[in-house]
Amino acid sequence: MGKDIYRYKVIDSTNNEASRLISKGLVRSESFVFADFQEDGRGQQKNQWTGEAGKNIFMSWAVFPAFLSVNKQFQLSKMATLSIIEFLSRCEINATVKWPNDIMAGACKIGGVLIENSIMEQKLSHSIIGIGINVNQTGFPDFPLPATSMKLVTGRKNDFDIEELIDQLRKLLIGGYEMLGARKSDLLDKRYIDHLYRRGETSVFMEGKSRFRGIIRGVDEEGQLLVETGAGMRNFGFHEIKMVHQD
Repeated sequence: MGKDIYRYKVIDSTNNEASRLISKGLVRSESFVFADFQEDGRGQQKNQWTGEAGKNIFMSWAVFPAFLSVNKQFQLSKMATLSIIEFLSRCEINATVKWPNDIMAGACKIGGVLIENSIMEQKLSHSIIGIGINVNQTGFPDFPLPATSMKLVTGRKNDFDIEELIDQLRKLLIGGYEMLGARKSDLLDKRYIDHLYRRGETSVFMEGKSRFRGIIRGVDEEGQLLVETGAGMRNFGFHEIKMVHQD
């Protein structure tokens, strides 16, 4: 599909490698980095992303979205999470996005996205979209947010073909990115809100050390979460609020 692909057995993290390739001038257009295992995989807020070797999808995608201004950078997260949700749907898995970018199957996390942006003159010079999806792994540590996998959710006896899944996901990501470049972000906006985890339901949140109840209503143009509270509608940026897990 005209996109460079870098494959590794073991690496520190695919995001780190994508950054190194860009720094060396080896990547100047959209390129993918895949690994069978990450020794230092990362999630949001410096959390570690762990997984068994050869059992899951560990990947990063380097893109150069100069068409996006800084205040529109959350569109990349919408595009990536919606592409993953569509990918899972084609595998008969209903998924939602737990703001800002955890992918949920029911009340369990099945995947996640970590985006690192480089900004130049109020534009995105390049972005690295890191994606992890639990595929064939069936045992997980006792995470605060329970984990699951495609194999567990579907009840499948045989393992999924990860190479086949990677090819399907790449095509969906490229299609989503082309839609974003064609300025069709309004379609992404509605779909993202429609797939928000626990939208319209009363949930418990932590803001610092304070706990409160609220109802997720959507996100604004800059990706802030809109929560209806007893004091009215409030906007929350990344790391300002945390949903308390509920079974």
